[in-house]
Amino acid sequence: MRERQRLDRAIGGFRELESGLEDALTLIELGEAEEDEASVREAEQQLEALKAVCEKRQLESLLSGEADANDCYLEINAGAGGTEAQDWAQMLVRMYIRWAEAHGYKVDLLEESPGEEAGIKSTTLQIKGDNAYGWLKTESGVHRLVRISPFDSQARRHTSFASVWVYPVVDDNIEIEIEEKDLRVDTYRASGAGGFLLAYSKQTANEFTVIATNGTCAVHSISVSVVVDTIRNAVSPNTDSEMSIRQQKISH
Repeated sequence: MRERQRLDRAIGGFRELESGLEDALTLIELGEAEEDEASVREAEQQLEALKAVCEKRQLESLLSGEADANDCYLEINAGAGGTEAQDWAQMLVRMYIRWAEAHGYKVDLLEESPGEEAGIKSTTLQIKGDNAYGWLKTESGVHRLVRISPFDSQARRHTSFASVWVYPVVDDNIEIEIEEKDLRVDTYRASGAGGFLLAYSKQTANEFTVIATNGTCAVHSISVSVVVDTIRNAVSPNTDSEMSIRQQKISH
């Protein structure tokens, strides 16, 4: 539904441009025929406005990535510099909020950690609107500010850092394909007694490592069957020896 609405707005925008161009050209023809300079100037102003809109549409057409049209999360963290960096992080937050509101986006504050004296330590924003991630994805990185510090009584120059990371809001419509050659599976087994879980030599965890060209991502998953078996044996032991072991542990 959202994709359909986006396409409808795009098609409607191009039709408005086409209609506006025809109206401006017609007005120029009439103005020249009647020697009405005011009408010609008005039509030229309309053409200038249409040119600006066309340039914006042309730039938006470059946002063709799979997630460019999605909403996004904007995460800002103060870096080295103490109060200076925290104040710089808050300045970035205000800047991005004003930019988003000026472009018709909706901004939700998801999390914020205030600074000790001024500014913020970290914050997370969700920016909702068409092409939000496409416009903001290039903001990811470390931002630096060099200025005369308002917090320094000696008015010295300070350099502050803050990191900005932008992530797309994704849903189940985005499919992730992992080839078997890029996947490494490491299996771990229990080596002995571990508190109430007793001793198990069964498989207790798997580590799935996806080897990508720009890094490695590891996902851990605990074997559910082991946990279920452990709870079942502890609550309803099948042998007298298991009951004895459980009672000894409870007495301790």
